[in-house]
Amino acid sequence: MKAILLHKATIVTATKEAVGSVVIAGEKIADVIYADGEDFEERLEDALSRYDATEKVNLEGKHLMAGGIDAHVHFREPGLTHKADIQTESRAALAGGVTSVIDMPNTSPATVSGEALKAKRELAEGRSAVNIGFHIGATNSNADEIRDILDGNSECQADSVAGVKVFMGSSTGNMLVDEERTLGRLFSIKERPVLVHCEDEATIKANLNAAIEKYGDDIPFEEHEKIRSRSACIRSSIRALEKAISNGTRMVLCHISTKEEI
Repeated sequence: MKAILLHKATIVTATKEAVGSVVIAGEKIADVIYADGEDFEERLEDALSRYDATEKVNLEGKHLMAGGIDAHVHFREPGLTHKADIQTESRAALAGGVTSVIDMPNTSPATVSGEALKAKRELAEGRSAVNIGFHIGATNSNADEIRDILDGNSECQADSVAGVKVFMGSSTGNMLVDEERTLGRLFSIKERPVLVHCEDEATIKANLNAAIEKYGDDIPFEEHEKIRSRSACIRSSIRALEKAISNGTRMVLCHISTKEEI
């Protein structure tokens, strides 16, 4: 097998930063040899002896680290490609050192079924510059379909689903989940993380009505933080945490905006 040698880079990992070389064979890191002893060249030669030919890239003075993983991206395809698409955004991710992404479901149509998930995967084939996965969106009516997919009782394969996005407050994409029974079913999912958008819908509606009463249809932008208030976030996050703790849910609290939620 042929190999690529990334030579004498400053290798950065979670535990150390040191000069060394990395051997890549096929699509995997085959060896990491740190230059922390007099036998560095000998150890390097031994590692390379297992391969037929080696391309050498000198990275002396440069930093080398693993590609980033962004588990919360909005690639806007299908339906919103006037903003961006899988091809443009995956190239942007790669340019920033991100090599794996997971796309959110609030596209148009929303990714809330096995059919929509399959269609989005097909859109990405051969067009994404990075590894790409997809979250499925929850609604008040699709908990049974999500359950069937995860149980293997659907044409859509379970490994197509990276996580389940639950909007407990209304947001882009019209996927509000506010029925108690449905939330109970979704928080009982154990096979995948449940990613939660937490804003209390009743609080938002009350604040919005107050803003409409004061300003009519011309609500100023600075009212946004009052409508989607700290209280709306905190109330909803408490509710989600209580459900996650009682069900043992692998919950991810998305876009936290207050210290109380942390």
